[in-house]
Formats: sequence, C-alpha cells, structure tokens
Amino acid sequence: MTVSNKKEGYEITFRGVKKFEIGEVESVQADKDMDIWGYSEILSADEKTLSFEVLFSSGMSFYVAFPNRGLKIRKLNSEPLQP
Repeated sequence: MTVSNKKEGYEITFRGVKKFEIGEVESVQADKDMDIWGYSEILSADEKTLSFEVLFSSGMSFYVAFPNRGLKIRKLNSEPLQP
C-alpha cells in the first residue's frame, strides 16, 4: 500500500498476512472520499500478531492482521510528489 501527501510518500508492506478485510459503504460518497484517511491504529491482536486498521471519512475501513515482524515501511523519496 502507498500513502502520500504532496510532500512525501511511503510504501507500507505487510508480510505473512493472516486476515484482510475491506469494509465497504454503499453510497456514491464512498468513492469520492475513500482517500481521506480519518483514523488509523496498530494494535497487538495476540502475542504473535499485530493488526492495522484504517477508518476513512466515507465510512469505509481497511483491516489487516499480520505477524509481529511482518511490517515494512519504506520512504519513497524526499522530492515533492505530483498530485
């Protein structure tokens, strides 16, 4: 997954995914606003598993569970990104 603003971007990779869910909202507004990242958190699901969840302003959600060492974050570049 790639996340960015106009100044910087990051590539987030989950390895060994145990569970993946996308909570969808049935509305026209959902398509327009999905990229507005409202809230996110990384939590410990159990001793060996972490979970990452993002809630979008449209009501959509993104959930992934992965092993404790299964997260990799890489900065894409330091130059401004194109819109």
